Amino acid sequence: MRALKILVAVMGVLIVVGTATLAVLLVRRAGGDAVPSAAAPSTSALLRQLDEPSGTVIAAIALNADRLAIHLRGGGPDRVVLVDPRNGATVARVALTR
Repeated sequence: MRALKILVAVMGVLIVVGTATLAVLLVRRAGGDAVPSAAAPSTSALLRQLDEPSGTVIAAIALNADRLAIHLRGGGPDRVVLVDPRNGATVARVALTR
């Protein structure tokens, strides 16, 4: 009976430690990599930086190892702008035609 009591106590401690570890990992993943909203540029600021006409909207964004591809619609034909994320310079512009 004594061994059973010790086993139950050890398992209880393991459950508490496991739950605490899970809680810490969830908090780290939820808030660790997020960019503060004050530091994140707005969509209109990004479009002004890319020198796009009014009426342009961002349809999609994809990140490669060293390039950021931004799919733009409106304000002319659909296009993809490739940007170097390290310095924000426009690397290439590709017009999409049907």
